[in-house]
Amino acid sequence: MCKEQWMMIAAAVGSAIMAVSCAPVTPEQRILHNQEAFNALPPRQQEDVRAGRLSRGMDEQAVLLAWGRPSRRVEIVGEQGA
Repeated sequence: MCKEQWMMIAAAVGSAIMAVSCAPVTPEQRILHNQEAFNALPPRQQEDVRAGRLSRGMDEQAVLLAWGRPSRRVEIVGEQGA
């Protein structure tokens, strides 16, 4: 195989790995992957999750369904974080 063929194969494999490893990016996709958790939410929260909105009283699972996992987390330690 020539260098160009190897490069195309490497690009295809890399793209496939990224497609499989990426978390669901829309509320609809997250709902499909977590249908049981979504079904357990009250109707109002289900509506908010579908729209990608947060509302007062949502638990962590509902927030993750609506917005997905954070790209990073910051923990404040000390008087401000206590």
